[in-house]
Amino acid sequence: MRQKWIRKKIDTNNLCERIEKFLESAGFKLLKNSFNDEVYEFIGIDNQRHKVKVTIKKGPDGLSVEFLNPYESDPLFKFSNISSFFGLGFLIKSRACSYDFYRKLEDKFWDFIEQLLS
Repeated sequence: MRQKWIRKKIDTNNLCERIEKFLESAGFKLLKNSFNDEVYEFIGIDNQRHKVKVTIKKGPDGLSVEFLNPYESDPLFKFSNISSFFGLGFLIKSRACSYDFYRKLEDKFWDFIEQLLS
C-alpha cells in the first residue's frame, strides 16, 4: 500500500531513522539503500523468512511512503473459494498465518507513520 503527504514539510532523515527503529523492533534485519537523497528503501527479513520492503520517495510536491509485502497481490488469496473447491485449500491454510502476520505488521506500521507525521 502507498500513501502520500502533499505540501507537508517532513524531515526525511528523521523519518528514515524512526522507520528503521520500528522495523528492527519488529525483529527485522535491514538492508538500507538511498538514491539521490530522494528515494530511500528498506528491505527487512526476520528469522522466520518474512520479508518486507518500505520505500520513501521525496518529491517537489510532497512525500510518499510505500509498504510492500509478498502477499499483497497473491492470486491464491484472490481466488481462495475456487482454490478450496479444487483441493488447494491446504495451500491457503499454510499461507494464511503468514498473511495475517503481514496484515498486522502493516496496520501497526501505518498507525506508527500517522502518529509520526501528524
